[in-house]
Amino acid sequence: RRQIEQNKHKNDDDTAAAEKPDASDAFLSEQEEELEHVPNELYAKLHGYWLQERNCPELLKYDEQMVQELTAEFEQQQEGIDQLLESGEAHTLLIANLAQQDLDRAKFVLSDWLTQRLNKIETYPLHMREKREYMSEKEWEYLESYGRLFEDHLHRTVLDRIP
Repeated sequence: RRQIEQNKHKNDDDTAAAEKPDASDAFLSEQEEELEHVPNELYAKLHGYWLQERNCPELLKYDEQMVQELTAEFEQQQEGIDQLLESGEAHTLLIANLAQQDLDRAKFVLSDWLTQRLNKIETYPLHMREKREYMSEKEWEYLESYGRLFEDHLHRTVLDRIP
């Protein structure tokens, strides 16, 4: 019995010691607070748009405000990461590396979402002319220039060869 009670007290002491934050944990949480991650609700919104765009055959509505907020957030986070990298401390470099991975993940989702949209525009350029309200200004300009290139290509390869 005594041995069981001693082991029980020993396990309680180990648990209490494990629950106490040490100086390195405090330092890490301080560094994490200094470096803001991409806001979860903004990333969740982007991730939802990305999944919807990938699984829907139609071009979905473009959210200009979200893209602007994300690019501004990306710039701020990159500046914070660059500042952390300048310190050269091991803990800080670890935090900066994790933040950089988080930033890269969010940037990938944004770029793939935009790539999916451009693929739909290139695949159905004639149909997309009717979807003006679903596109950004840059996408519309891209569609116009793509249409001109496509028209020139058809003239050179088909119409110019007909007698």
